[in-house]
Amino acid sequence: MSVNDRAPVAVRFLRQEAENFALFNYVTELNGEIEARQEEVNSVQQNIDATHDEQQETIAATEHELETLMVGGGLHRRYNETRMSNLAQG
Repeated sequence: MSVNDRAPVAVRFLRQEAENFALFNYVTELNGEIEARQEEVNSVQQNIDATHDEQQETIAATEHELETLMVGGGLHRRYNETRMSNLAQG
């Protein structure tokens, strides 16, 4: 193989190496974006979980307060009487 025959092979090799390097950089950039998006998803999930926990605490506190008001005001007895009356009629 002469030097003239090797030149196109070398040019082709260099072009392929440049393309491979460009693709490697692109994949690396995509991986970085994927990691950033995953961190965002994790943050949103943590916010959802925290909000859910807060809502559950609020519900429990409200139910407790309602029960306290019903028992303290005699409403619990009247509520049960009304409920039993409605069940008997229905």
